[in-house]
Amino acid sequence: MNAATPADPENAPVYLILGSNIDPETNLPQAIKILNQVLGVAAQSSIWRTPAVGFEGEDFLNAVVLIYTCISANTLKNEVLRPLEALLGRVRSEEKFSPRAIDIDILLYQDEQQLLLKQLVEDFASEVKKLGAELRAADFKDI
Repeated sequence: MNAATPADPENAPVYLILGSNIDPETNLPQAIKILNQVLGVAAQSSIWRTPAVGFEGEDFLNAVVLIYTCISANTLKNEVLRPLEALLGRVRSEEKFSPRAIDIDILLYQDEQQLLLKQLVEDFASEVKKLGAELRAADFKDI
């Protein structure tokens, strides 16, 4: 696969969000380096830290990169990103909230959100339900 450029009208702009909380100082830059070699990274955000969500664990280091590609979102996810995650030690399990050597998600694909917000809301709702919490309208009467 060759690195794509924005000049080619066949190439879609794609924003990828990356995160790591297992040796993140090594895994995050390594993932970005490999993405650059395979797809070409047109731009990169600064790196920021976030706490683990849904489990007790080390903080995550995160970044967003912009790439341009002519491959579909599904192909990108299954034939590029998932194998790259596995290469860097990502082990997929039933446990949705767990430490990760690397996590790479499609944030935006050609200006279309990949249901990231919907997934975040579903994950939060699932976690709240799992903890046995109940949201009641009365809890918000003074807001």
